Amino acid sequence: MRLKFLSAIASICLFLVMLVSCLGSNDSSVDYPIDVTIRAFGLDTIYGKHYKFTIDQLRGEIYNIDSVPVGADTIINKILVDTLTAPYAFVLTGDTFFVMTDSVDFTKGPIELKLISAVDGVTEKKYTVEVRRHKQDPDSLSWSKMTENYSGNTANKENKIVRLNNKLLIYNSFTSVYSSSVKDGKNWDVNNVTVSPQANLKLNSILTYNDKLYALSDEDKVFFTEDGLTWTESALGDNVLALIAAFPDGIAAVLKEDDGNKFVLSNTDATAWQTSREVAPSGFPLENISATYHTTRTGIPRMLIVGKAKDAKQTLPWFSYDGKNWANTATATSYYIPTMERPSVMYYNDRIYAYGGEFKNFYVSDDAIIWKTVTKKFMFNEGFAGRGDYSSLVDEDNFIWIVWKDKNEVWRGRLNKLGFAIQ
Repeated sequence: MRLKFLSAIASICLFLVMLVSCLGSNDSSVDYPIDVTIRAFGLDTIYGKHYKFTIDQLRGEIYNIDSVPVGADTIINKILVDTLTAPYAFVLTGDTFFVMTDSVDFTKGPIELKLISAVDGVTEKKYTVEVRRHKQDPDSLSWSKMTENYSGNTANKENKIVRLNNKLLIYNSFTSVYSSSVKDGKNWDVNNVTVSPQANLKLNSILTYNDKLYALSDEDKVFFTEDGLTWTESALGDNVLALIAAFPDGIAAVLKEDDGNKFVLSNTDATAWQTSREVAPSGFPLENISATYHTTRTGIPRMLIVGKAKDAKQTLPWFSYDGKNWANTATATSYYIPTMERPSVMYYNDRIYAYGGEFKNFYVSDDAIIWKTVTKKFMFNEGFAGRGDYSSLVDEDNFIWIVWKDKNEVWRGRLNKLGFAIQ
């Protein structure tokens, strides 16, 4: 039951005066501090969890740093304050005393608490109490169109987006490149590209290694660039069929040799191939390769790739621990990735995802063997379905970048909870 403020505070102050007078009749005296601060504050559990509240004494603000989940409105619209410590003050809301057995509605915004000194009945301080909530479902993907005409040309034949240092680069050809800060993605500058000696480089072969870009030519030679603009032939020879992926200690590739195709890894400087070479099977993908380097659930780093393979009935992932030996993850079950012309794979939020094809759904796996279709929350923008060729990457801030050839658009998506502030 709540008491009206004016009559109640008068009665309590009269009691305190009488109490001090009684104490004054003794030889000893007690000094009570004038303190109008809240020392501790807390709410009842939300989905079984106690959320910690920060008290900013300077600003008079009380709030939870770790926001409560989406959907918590049905809890915080009638919730109890289970902790409120203010030992030398009366706590009021409006003109009535605050009673902890009464529920509080935080869905309409912050509430105000006023503290009045229990010693002098005059000194006061106000606090605003806010329950911060997530506005987005943490397990859903949110997509944003960064630009709808980055190159001014909607007739691009192909594209490739790559990361080089702190920049995103989009190649539509090897005559020009479009660049933007990885923190931006809305504003793109164009620069001319030179290839020396002149050669036809394959856009889908570009990969990043040791702050350089590497690409394969139609003549099976490898070219590299340090700035994304000037491409120079490397010393890696003229029998390279595919650049597979960049390992921490070298570039994995497939070489064409007299006795068959061979897996090989470069030295750390990417200037020569190591001598250890294993036979590459005929079903290994040589085009449109997408790779992701991650640590398995058993704590072992490995590279996982997908790509275009001849006469494949499904998109088959391959993996390697050292870049020299590769094996596929074929499964006898029906839980596999459908055939895709340009598949992509990424390790994201501690799971493995594959995508591409008609862009209706992601495929998810914990082991790269058993794959399931994602049917809710972790989804593409509806407008992606049935689109044409694309290129994509994932940056260090967990953004998934997609460039669409037919629409000349750049999109960016991220799992909501990976964008929430880390507390």
